[in-house]
Amino acid sequence: MIAHRTFRRSATVFAALSLVTLATVSSADPKKPAKKAPSLQEVLAQKSNEQAKADYEASLVFAANSDFASAETRMQGAYDKTKDPRILYNLAVIQKKATHYTTAIRTLDRYIDLAKTDPEARIADRDRADAEAFKKDLLVVTSPFDVEVVEKAGGKEVPVLGAKVVVDGEEIGVTPLPPTAKVNQRNGQLLRVTKDSFDPFEVKINVSNPQGHRERITLMRHERNGTLEVVLPEPYTVEVDGKVVGTGPVWSSPLLAGAHTLRVTAEGKKPYDARVDIAEGQTKRIELSKLEKNKSYTWVYIVSGAAVVAIVGGVVAYTTINKDPAISPPNGTLGSFNP
Repeated sequence: MIAHRTFRRSATVFAALSLVTLATVSSADPKKPAKKAPSLQEVLAQKSNEQAKADYEASLVFAANSDFASAETRMQGAYDKTKDPRILYNLAVIQKKATHYTTAIRTLDRYIDLAKTDPEARIADRDRADAEAFKKDLLVVTSPFDVEVVEKAGGKEVPVLGAKVVVDGEEIGVTPLPPTAKVNQRNGQLLRVTKDSFDPFEVKINVSNPQGHRERITLMRHERNGTLEVVLPEPYTVEVDGKVVGTGPVWSSPLLAGAHTLRVTAEGKKPYDARVDIAEGQTKRIELSKLEKNKSYTWVYIVSGAAVVAIVGGVVAYTTINKDPAISPPNGTLGSFNP
């Protein structure tokens, strides 16, 4: 049997492990309960942990073939199903081999904390000492890391909280990062910062100072746009949300997703008004065959035998006057007419 602390010591340990190789527990701490906890092998042999055992064994195979991403996933699955802290040591080894040093440090911290508090005494003092030495080795190749994330709002820079920080595929944390956050000492690493409602930000960083590394970036809010298109076979003017934005016969433009008011106007025509709802990524097309003409209203006034015609809304107004000298035209709203 190979003790689980030995998982770290050999550079070729994965190649040497068989599917049935499982970690064992070291001697119990005399300060803890005298009852010896079952070994990890015994825990995984339990019928209730059948799937956990399958995950554990698959993780060893993936790791032996340098597929550390799959190995980490399956080892994490074994831990999630059993909550046996001894599995965390092997998980940290896999993370280290994947060069996810800062993640391995966090896993070792959990292992060490559980070693101090586990009522079943599954982690002996010497195993905890191995973990602390392992962590010390990793700290040598990492640097304290901080990233300040802001956005510009109202002419000022405002901190962005809750942005996820990932370096070379390794999640470092969310802003504001804790003082314990670290990043690998390596040049050309890809820093990626993401948060809902903002455009993702990426930049290459070079980390060489063991005393610490700091970045400052500005996120831009993501405008969730759709497109509005208006087609009308005659000249027209387009207003969106009360503002003139363009002219036709064909007009299109990106708009923020959501509800908008649309007005299409043309000379001598009745305006077209509508509310349009645009979804993100959608192109909404408004196609009009024509706009209705403005309606004209005609009033006919009979003034002393004279027919007076006024066309309101049109461009024509004229009078026809009967010049019968026997009739004196009265004064009225149209004025006084003399024969």
